[in-house]
Amino acid sequence: MLRTHAVVEFGEPLQIVEQPLPLPMGEEVLVRTTYAGMCHSELHLWEGYFDTGGGNKLPLNTPRPHTLGHEIEGEVIAMGPDVPKGMFTKGKSYAIFPWLGCEKDSCVHCRTKDKYNYCQSRDSKKFVDVSNILHFSLGISTLCLTLNIIYI
Repeated sequence: MLRTHAVVEFGEPLQIVEQPLPLPMGEEVLVRTTYAGMCHSELHLWEGYFDTGGGNKLPLNTPRPHTLGHEIEGEVIAMGPDVPKGMFTKGKSYAIFPWLGCEKDSCVHCRTKDKYNYCQSRDSKKFVDVSNILHFSLGISTLCLTLNIIYI
């Protein structure tokens, strides 16, 4: 069972939501989150809009329930059948940087320098093995270059 604290209603306290554990398909990897950093973008997702200044608000159409946190560290617990051999090791912990790509000029997403987060290359720098780092929770705040709030 997947248990998470999620935004169910914008601007309201997070609620505990339980769902069946998803089975990874294709090249998907299922990670049990140990730590997650939350930055200012999560506050906007919680509010349900981006403040664009001057009293103007850009509404967000975020599906709910929505679990906050996009800089995570966690243990690989399952992999889809098409995950390349040796790319991940079940039971190891990884820091996940969702906005990093492979940074190659041959990559349609990385070439433009503004869509790294769309990169699906196996050479992506999104995943860093941190299984041998003691107390990686101390480093979770470095996953985002802005102020993070650490929650467990």
